[in-house]
Order: sequence, then C-alpha cells, then structure tokens
Amino acid sequence: MASHRGVEAAMLALEAALRREQPAELAAFAPVRLLGSADLARQDLGGLLGLYTYRVEIDPATRNRYHVPPPGMLAAVLLVLPLVLHFLLFPWVANASEELRLLGWAMQALAHLTELDAARIDALDPDWDADERAQVLPEELSIEDLLRIWDGLPLRYRPSAAWVVRTVFVRSTPQPGAGRVRTR
Repeated sequence: MASHRGVEAAMLALEAALRREQPAELAAFAPVRLLGSADLARQDLGGLLGLYTYRVEIDPATRNRYHVPPPGMLAAVLLVLPLVLHFLLFPWVANASEELRLLGWAMQALAHLTELDAARIDALDPDWDADERAQVLPEELSIEDLLRIWDGLPLRYRPSAAWVVRTVFVRSTPQPGAGRVRTR
C-alpha cells in the first residue's frame, strides 16, 4: 500500500515517464511539467505540456477495504483508502501546429503507458508494494463537464485531454497496538 505520498508519487511518476519518452524536438519548446493550482494562477506558464490534477476522489468500487496482516503477526488491521486521480493534459505553446503536435504525442505516449507499478514509483514512495499497480486510462468527459473544469480554472480554455489514474491504495497510519490480553 502507498503512504500518504502515493498521490504525489503517481503524478510525479507520470511526469517522469513522459519526460523520458518526449522527443527532443518537442522537449526543446515544451517540456513536460506537473502543475499545481498556484502555477495556474500565475498564467504566464511559458511553453510546456501541463499535467494538472483537477480532482482526487475515493474509488466507490473499492472503498471500505482493509489490509489484514499475515497470520501470526501482531500487527493491526489497517484501513485502505482507494483514491482515483483525475488529471488534464494540455499544451501551453505559442501556435496551433505545436499545440496539436504536442497533444497528439502526449496522448499517444499515455496510451502506451497503461499502468504505474513499483518500478516507476518506488523511488518516490518506498511504501508502494512490489505487486501494486494503478491503471492509467483516458477519461470520457462530456464537453459540458470539460468546460466546467476550465471555467473553474484561472486560465482561458486550451485544447486538453482528460485522463485518470485508477486506483492508488493509500494505507492508514498504523496505530500502536495494545499487545496481547494477559488477564481476564
């Protein structure tokens, strides 16, 4: 299970994977960059391919899960928080040709990056389990939903694509146990 850094680690792993795959001619005018709300408020982003997490939600299909320790261990049962990360992928460049080329390449690259695993995330969150995986999928949004997201941002609309990371399992912090019962 991921630690509280699992959300950040998943998005940083996506950023790193896209940076590794980005052709040099695209990286020269628009490097891949993970953006936060403060970055968007500046509105002078320069040339880049932005990854912006616009929503983090609890996965309704996998909520109310627990991590049960192996038999014989005195560790406590831990609550697992399943999180889904919704993000926008958008180019911030000067002309339409570069914008479309960059967005087309990024969508192609993400289509081949179908999951995040420990090999991509371990350096960012060492608590990520070796057999744990999170899927990276395109998200179907209606035009109305997409425009509502952009209306809430301090930027003017840009061509963009919505993607989702499903599901990052964040473990709760273990509480110190009381030990074995010794008397009745």
